[in-house]
Amino acid sequence: MDATMSTPVTDDRRFMRNMISVMAILLVAGFVAQLALGRSSFAAPAVVHAHAIVFMGWVGITLAQTWLVSAGNLATHRKLGQLAV
Repeated sequence: MDATMSTPVTDDRRFMRNMISVMAILLVAGFVAQLALGRSSFAAPAVVHAHAIVFMGWVGITLAQTWLVSAGNLATHRKLGQLAV
């Protein structure tokens, strides 16, 4: 019975890992495409750049947290979570 109960958890972890990975890839691809097409400007105000840095940091932490849980590394996941708060 234990093997049956652990399978949904593993599937859930894999699903969440894959979803956040796809979301992060699409997010980065969207900005890279805009940059490649010349629609992006580095002349934006500093607050826009600060927003981008904070948001991409949040995406990176979310991606790392999801991968850590998926790999079963809950101790590092908890430590990173405490640092992120």
